[in-house]
Amino acid sequence: MNRATGLSDVGMPAQRSSAITLRIAPLIDVVFLLLIFFLLSVSFQPPEDHLPVLLPTAPADHVSIVEPLTVYVASMQDGQSRLQIGAAEVTVISSQQRVEEYAVWGQHLSEILSAQGRYASDPIRLAVDEQTRWDHLVRAYQTLWRLGLTHIIFT
Repeated sequence: MNRATGLSDVGMPAQRSSAITLRIAPLIDVVFLLLIFFLLSVSFQPPEDHLPVLLPTAPADHVSIVEPLTVYVASMQDGQSRLQIGAAEVTVISSQQRVEEYAVWGQHLSEILSAQGRYASDPIRLAVDEQTRWDHLVRAYQTLWRLGLTHIIFT
């Protein structure tokens, strides 16, 4: 190719290599316009620490932690369930008359709670082992719930 004439060796005009160029100035303008739009259209939420909160006050010497009463539930091989309230005697409920026996056990539990000076809001720990059947656990839980004991911890 002859640079002075711009013709190729065969006499044809030389093709110029056209590289695509990216004009960056209009792109920056668009980015700034979008940035301004989003900054003006955003709505900021107020911080939540400005909400009025009234915390109960108690002297440091009156803080007491109530130890949960433990109720053990176990299933026996013959289909009976074994219930024990803390260190009290063991109650065995047969597989035939569960509803009535659970009601009697619930009355016994109420007597123990009142003798210990416990309230319905005090925690109850429901402890089971790996062999405990699900229906025995559910019956014990339902009995506790019917007595108004709602703070039940499963272990």
